[in-house]
Amino acid sequence: AGRELLGNLVVLRGSDAPELTEAEVDAVDQISRELGRMVLNTRLYETERRLVAELQEIDRYKGELIATISHELKTPLTSIIGHTELLEDVDSAVDSIRAISRNAQRLNRLIENLLNYSRIQDRREHARRAVDLTVLCENSLDLLAVQAEQGGLQLKLASPPAPVIVHGDPEELARVIDNILSNAVKYTPAGGRV
Repeated sequence: AGRELLGNLVVLRGSDAPELTEAEVDAVDQISRELGRMVLNTRLYETERRLVAELQEIDRYKGELIATISHELKTPLTSIIGHTELLEDVDSAVDSIRAISRNAQRLNRLIENLLNYSRIQDRREHARRAVDLTVLCENSLDLLAVQAEQGGLQLKLASPPAPVIVHGDPEELARVIDNILSNAVKYTPAGGRV
């Protein structure tokens, strides 16, 4: 096969048989080349199958590693966030506590992103279906209404009378809408509108 010798094809004839004709020799050569290509293709297929299996194992391990690290970081971080929220009521060292809280929240978001990535990697099929974006937006508004009220913000959903249907993963779409609205509530000055 090409320049590689993969084996030999031996053709034997009885002593009383006539010599091979040129056409028969050509046919044997052709058969040899075809057999060589088949052997080579089989070897390539086996190599490809082995490499795919190795890549799948590495991908599985990566997902497990991300999930493990995320869960291990999440527990102490949740405790840190909870305690800093309690300490924010104390007047002394408020700036330091707020800095700790801000950075703990930042780490928390990073861990959430890792967990989300790990969940996405673990899914073999995304749950794609028809979803009404208006409903997801209404749910997100309900979720953030108290936070908006505390920030002195006005929340309003402007949507068409008919449903706004898209095809996608409802969980992921809801997460995206929640993140966008959460950022809007967080960064809009008091008295503003979202």
